Amino acid sequence: MACIWYLAPRAVNPAPTPPNPRHPLQQAFENGVVSAGCGKPDIEWHDASGAAALPALPAGVQVIVASSTLVVDKLVFLAAAAAIPKVFVGVADPTLLDPSDVTGVNSLSRADSVRLRAHLREAFPGAGPGTTALNRIGVLFNNANPSKHVQAAAILTSAPPAVTLFPVAGLAPGGLPPNFQNQLVQIANGTHLLSAGIACDGLIVLSDPGTLENAAAIVDAVNTMPAPRLKTIYEGREFALVDGLMGFGADRAAAYKKAGELACQICSLPPGAPLPRRRLPTVSGNVSINRATATAEWGAGRHPVTLGGRPTELV
Repeated sequence: MACIWYLAPRAVNPAPTPPNPRHPLQQAFENGVVSAGCGKPDIEWHDASGAAALPALPAGVQVIVASSTLVVDKLVFLAAAAAIPKVFVGVADPTLLDPSDVTGVNSLSRADSVRLRAHLREAFPGAGPGTTALNRIGVLFNNANPSKHVQAAAILTSAPPAVTLFPVAGLAPGGLPPNFQNQLVQIANGTHLLSAGIACDGLIVLSDPGTLENAAAIVDAVNTMPAPRLKTIYEGREFALVDGLMGFGADRAAAYKKAGELACQICSLPPGAPLPRRRLPTVSGNVSINRATATAEWGAGRHPVTLGGRPTELV
């Protein structure tokens, strides 16, 4: 019997029961379980990718771990899971579920979403103090992920410059839509169906399982698009590691480790004991800048050394 039922999209949990070698985030979660004193983790892993409903709840489960808002949506329809404590990590807003059994780590925040825009503005300053050289920023995200709409709306309502939202269909684990780079070109020249004839010169790419699994392909599509090329910041350090210009967001490894610690605490509770605190602070890092891509963008040694008042990290 498994104490912990771990549900994740393929980008975080590439194969069920259990993958070997571990995905780095899965390993961070397992390390958290061990460090909290649970010894060898008693975990049943399940790949929750795709549209299929979740399987029957395994016997003996004391805590459910969900690492995507898409997984949360499926849990709503699993009646057997209703009274079992849940730990969320990498989930923007788990409010669809009964709050009495929701606890966990939220590694995505609305404030982080707004800071993506602020960092992009600051990285490309205008002629005057506090101004930016960017005229309009596009926000690209997975149309099938409801939490990305929440994040995009937060960016839309923050400070100027103006923003256009670009929800993209087909951003799923397994590959990009065939016209993906062409959509980037249309965003840059104002011919995209959602552009209203207004071109964007900046771009924010929000992360989710589909974009994370396709990170290298997305970055390559941005870096190889014809001029005018979009000045891009990505949600997550992972994108900077595969030649994306800048990445910013939650420290996912730290968040997953905290989720593992919390899951262990719940498994160790006596029956009827109150759950641990329901929220832990979002863990955010500095902006990561890819050295080679930054050299191509700004010239050698001319990248921003601070953004948001914090030192940038060259990778």
